[in-house]
Amino acid sequence: MKTNKSIERPVVTKIKREYKDEPAKFDDILSAIGDYFDLFKTNTNKLECLWLQLLNYFNLKPPQQNTIFREQHYKNYKKIVINNRTLKLLVEEATKWRHTKYASENLGAYLDKIKMIVDESR
Repeated sequence: MKTNKSIERPVVTKIKREYKDEPAKFDDILSAIGDYFDLFKTNTNKLECLWLQLLNYFNLKPPQQNTIFREQHYKNYKKIVINNRTLKLLVEEATKWRHTKYASENLGAYLDKIKMIVDESR
């Protein structure tokens, strides 16, 4: 069975090689990861509303009185987004650079944001 390791390792290797001397690019990646996590976390209610509106538009009744969309979406969010191995590798690699001369002034803030969202999801 083929694993994702062939995809994940080159991502981290590329960052070490190309972004080591360009903290702004590193920050862009981490900022995007934080925004990506936050996007999923903060839009669950909107997605549930859209789901219910679509059911209503097509004259379909929700499968239950109380929808489980929010619960299911959150489970998927944790499984697919928060626990994404490639994103974890990027964050772990960035953490190694946090207290080095290569770290930008924003690196800590981006890592703190990601950590806060991950901690909230547990």
